[in-house]
Amino acid sequence: SFGDIVWVPWTYTLQMQCLYFYYKRNPNHWSLDLLNNTRTGKDIVLWTWLTIIFMLFILGYLIFRQSNIQKHRFRQLYSRQQSQHKGPVECLIWGREPKYIQTKRGTKLLISGWWGVGRHMNYTGDWMMSMCQSLCCDNFTFCVAPSNILVYFNPIYFAILLIHRESRDNLRCKMKYKDDWDKYCEKVPYRMI
Repeated sequence: SFGDIVWVPWTYTLQMQCLYFYYKRNPNHWSLDLLNNTRTGKDIVLWTWLTIIFMLFILGYLIFRQSNIQKHRFRQLYSRQQSQHKGPVECLIWGREPKYIQTKRGTKLLISGWWGVGRHMNYTGDWMMSMCQSLCCDNFTFCVAPSNILVYFNPIYFAILLIHRESRDNLRCKMKYKDDWDKYCEKVPYRMI
């Protein structure tokens, strides 16, 4: 489809395209000399900023991966219990047995780990990674040129997409689980953080 062939490759590489074309036109603005031992105050601020962005990116990645792994392991445990499969399935979330809400439909809603913090923490982690890519890119342009809003297209678009997706998920789950979804929302009040 158009989205897979054109839209996704364009939006996911937009930050690097902005950097490439900016520095292609302005090659003298690249001020980081990694082989030179002298550092200016501007370089120290830049590397400090890049380190902070990198740490936030890693945090976003951990939230994204851990929340998806927690959901996967919980579903795996639940499906094994339903099929009466013999053999242990270890499902510890943050070192404890998972907590959940048993629904009237016979399914379980996880309220442990990241899924006890927010209903879609995997979306939060994914968005954090997108934002960090733009912050990193804008950091270079900020140090040498005015900020460029095009660099922030991906996280802005992604935020709109994820918020819309979360609201659709919320509506679908409300229709599917009815009163149990209200109990779940009381236990996990935050949608995304």
